[in-house]
Amino acid sequence: MTASAPGLAADRCAAFFPKGRWQMVHAIHFRLADGAVGNALGVATLDGRSVTCALMTVEGLTLFAARSPDKGPLEVVRALPPFDGRAFAEGLIADVRTLFLPPAGAVSLGRLADGSELCRFIADQEITDVIPDQDGCFQLATYAPPASGADAPRRTRTLVARGCRPAGDSLIPGDATLTGHGPAGYTLKLHLLSAEPLPPANP
Repeated sequence: MTASAPGLAADRCAAFFPKGRWQMVHAIHFRLADGAVGNALGVATLDGRSVTCALMTVEGLTLFAARSPDKGPLEVVRALPPFDGRAFAEGLIADVRTLFLPPAGAVSLGRLADGSELCRFIADQEITDVIPDQDGCFQLATYAPPASGADAPRRTRTLVARGCRPAGDSLIPGDATLTGHGPAGYTLKLHLLSAEPLPPANP
């Protein structure tokens, strides 16, 4: 990456993540590493860097629900098998944060070798690249530190967002594909059903 690309501002990347309090509802199609596929509804409530999320069947049965404050431990409210493992809860919250919250850490601005502009965030040895697309949406990739004996960081998640639409001072994707990499890899295809701004929380 070359640094300080002319004309690229950090707030351009920040615009891809909703600000304030929102509730998002998505139709989700998932494919797991073992080939299993299925459909679900996802409901996420955002309040700054705190998130509440629920995974439901299309009939309305809540399979999983959890709260993750900005600071403090993850709280699982409901978890039916096979969604009752701690690793699932932590992974789902990480997915929600990847989808909806701006990456943490210091940001540097630059270009990739092919000329694509990007914002690179670095926090606690994790790297997140946000790459604006020419169609007004974006792609995102997260990387963990190299595994023992490896030279390059390990890609952990990729996100391809499409059909970004204005919502206040943000741009919210109409569709997104999130891929988790590794032996337990998975793909989530999300279609936005609703995005509702919420009033400020009571003081």
